[in-house]
Amino acid sequence: MSRCLRFLPFLIGCSTGPLDLPNACEAGAPVSHLAMGDGDYRHVEDGADIECGIPPQGGAPYTPFQIRIAGLDQNKEGLTVSMESIDMETGELLGTANYVQSFICSNAGENKGFYVTSEFHMRYPDRSLDDLDGREAEVVIEATNSDGESVIGSFIGWMNSP
Repeated sequence: MSRCLRFLPFLIGCSTGPLDLPNACEAGAPVSHLAMGDGDYRHVEDGADIECGIPPQGGAPYTPFQIRIAGLDQNKEGLTVSMESIDMETGELLGTANYVQSFICSNAGENKGFYVTSEFHMRYPDRSLDDLDGREAEVVIEATNSDGESVIGSFIGWMNSP
């Protein structure tokens, strides 16, 4: 396949091979930033509220999270994202989720140079909002590529429901 760059009326250059451009999202040491479902990728501080709710379609309570990642090659397979929430007092597993997801490398705005994707929902099966409310929990989110390289983000917060 031939790719040509044109500036009308002149031909600037052509390439017959695949474009092999560096990926800014894979540069540097692996890092992840967690955000609640609002998409503000601030560092989630220990002591933050972990908002729990019932999804519009019903079912188990959930918490929406977003994650952005840099310094990790997602290869062609995407990343495996594992999430869990652990009660700090009892050590009990409260919620979990696992996804295989392709991320998009952002090239503009505050997410420039980071892989981003849609929300991930941590589910709390066999739990009610009342059961979760007020618990102190550690949230751990790990993204792993097909080569086994990973990045982990975590924080300790207080579960609450509206």
